[in-house]
Amino acid sequence: MLAIDDIDIFFLGAAKVYQDACDFIFYLSKRLSRLKIVGTFSRFEKIRSIAKDLRMENHCVLELQCWPATTEFCDFVKYVGKNFGLSEHQVSDKAFLQALFESTRGATGAILTTIKILVMSGVFEGGEVASPVHLGQLWRF
Repeated sequence: MLAIDDIDIFFLGAAKVYQDACDFIFYLSKRLSRLKIVGTFSRFEKIRSIAKDLRMENHCVLELQCWPATTEFCDFVKYVGKNFGLSEHQVSDKAFLQALFESTRGATGAILTTIKILVMSGVFEGGEVASPVHLGQLWRF
């Protein structure tokens, strides 16, 4: 599997502009007969042109939902935290949840990435509870 984050930003302009990237992907697809390409998009209008440029005949779009600022959002954050080995109380602070929602707008991928970075940065070591301050310091990591 070849995963390309923000593939629509990576492939801006005409195919000639990113010919090296296309050639590399074509090379991989010839060598690896079962290659799957997964890309995240910010702009859905680019999907068809990128699929055409990469000669992807069979492609599909899986849209990850954005969570509304409700208990569903809080439950999802707790679920993500649990899957990163966190206790529920570490990601349940109301101020943290509000700041997380404001910074991610409830986007599934952004929530996952934010929690992952916080875990990797050591914010939760020793059972510490996440706070809005931690989100404000993400640029350091």
